[in-house]
Amino acid sequence: MTKQLAIRLDGGGIFGFGHAKRCVALSKFLEKEYNIKSYFFSRFNKNLEEFYLENKVEYQFSFKNDDFEEEGFIYDILEKGYKVLFLDKLFPYSEDLVEAIQKRCKLVLFHNDCKGLTKATKVIFPIAHLSSEVLELINSLRPGQVLHGPKYILLNEEVTNFRNTNSEKNYIAITTGASDPEGVMLSLLRWINESNLQQSFVFLEGFDLVHKVELREYQKKLRENITVKPFSYSLLFNSSLVISAFGVTTYEVIYHKIPIFTIGHALNNAIASKNLEKNYSVNIDFGFFRELSQKDFISKFENLIINSNLFESIKENQTNFGLDHLGIHRIGKEVDLIFKNYE
Repeated sequence: MTKQLAIRLDGGGIFGFGHAKRCVALSKFLEKEYNIKSYFFSRFNKNLEEFYLENKVEYQFSFKNDDFEEEGFIYDILEKGYKVLFLDKLFPYSEDLVEAIQKRCKLVLFHNDCKGLTKATKVIFPIAHLSSEVLELINSLRPGQVLHGPKYILLNEEVTNFRNTNSEKNYIAITTGASDPEGVMLSLLRWINESNLQQSFVFLEGFDLVHKVELREYQKKLRENITVKPFSYSLLFNSSLVISAFGVTTYEVIYHKIPIFTIGHALNNAIASKNLEKNYSVNIDFGFFRELSQKDFISKFENLIINSNLFESIKENQTNFGLDHLGIHRIGKEVDLIFKNYE
């Protein structure tokens, strides 16, 4: 008998596509390995709908684009009778709401440190940049309730199956996510183009880029050592160095053991970038984008780029980081176990 899983996430625009990509990858794995069928529930976004259709998943949209409607949306999902609800959304779910959900079904909180996490059936952080405060809270909960760290980072098959083909690796790749609402790519493009840097830079344009019109206009002014190309894993993983807005891509680059400079496009991402560098030294943190000036960025880049020993140290730390292709297997096993315990 097919088991049914409800997945709540948002994607596209300000939400980016990291949550959607990893959950679709997980849903395919769950159906193949455990006969668990996933149903997606999201706020409407045209590009997200195209992504869902392309990946042949079943979905339902809410057309109320307001966080005040989140609780109502959750109750609408619960009315459908799913035994397990998987929440991959950064929303401050309260203890009362989580307890109400738990009375109707089992709840998996995915990458969410809300107040209600202590009441969830299972909490999974597919990251390695948790704050000391969250780690302290986790240690106070029952063993096994919360899973986190490199072994639970979820990478899709396109990432884990990729094999490098470029032995020269003579360019620096810059990626800022699928949508980049903060305009990090456009700022970096201007800063580098107006500097004296002579390295070869390839900017990887996200398919849902918010500032596409401005980007097209500025491209006309680029020096010969700077190009803009559509995002592809081939261009990303065949580079010698990556500069990236902090997020899912950070771990994808670490998996392929490429030195990476990370920038927080939002304050929570900036804190995460700093935590990851502090705890594991697998990246170089450039801080919060809104607090970063052109002068500071160029100066830090010039000082770091000549330090070959630093790059070798980062690669060694990435090798010892413990990130492998089995995160999706470990998470899938946990979800299946929840269904079995429910029965």
